[in-house]
Amino acid sequence: MNFLIPNRQHLELAKYFALIFMFIDHVGYLFFPEQVWMFNIGRIAMPLFLILFGIGLSTVLSGPPERLDAIIKKTLFFGVIAQPAYYLCFGDKNPWFTLNAMFVFCFIALALKYRNKPITMMVIVLIGGAIAEFSWFGLLLGLASYYTFTERTAKQLALLSSALLLFCASQSDMYGLLSVLVVIVSQFLACTLPRYKSVFYIFYPAHLYALALLAIFV
Repeated sequence: MNFLIPNRQHLELAKYFALIFMFIDHVGYLFFPEQVWMFNIGRIAMPLFLILFGIGLSTVLSGPPERLDAIIKKTLFFGVIAQPAYYLCFGDKNPWFTLNAMFVFCFIALALKYRNKPITMMVIVLIGGAIAEFSWFGLLLGLASYYTFTERTAKQLALLSSALLLFCASQSDMYGLLSVLVVIVSQFLACTLPRYKSVFYIFYPAHLYALALLAIFV
């Protein structure tokens, strides 16, 4: 299934789209809650991030284990940094113990570290889904993306499709399905962007703190 072999350079464009969608969503939630279009655009961001993260891990896990360990540490580090700002921005819509989206990626990577130990992997997924944003649906979508772009079979593609549908259903809308369209379109656009490995990790807590300060003083 050759279409499941994406051009990694072109996927950088999809990552920037995801960042823009996320930023629009967060600005809309905090400052323009009446603007439904901002909310709808925001629904594309997380499933797009999760699909792209799974694609990235399909490459990372083919290399030395140190690369996966680095991702786990990086997502954990920036997740801890972002948590106070996340609580200030979104503490009113989630239980107090909810961990931010960076921890979703951390739990996905940690689960795959123990992919050859099914029980341990299951425990990680169960715990992660209970305390991280987007619950088990986010973890399942990220894991399904990894297995789809690693094994590239019709069975795995069906699994990814099901996981995406479940994720969208858990959010009570179907706009997240457009994330697939963004990935596909990015493959056909003759646009390659420089790859900055830490841009998302830095931008996530930075924009949350900026928005939290604006919400306090504006």
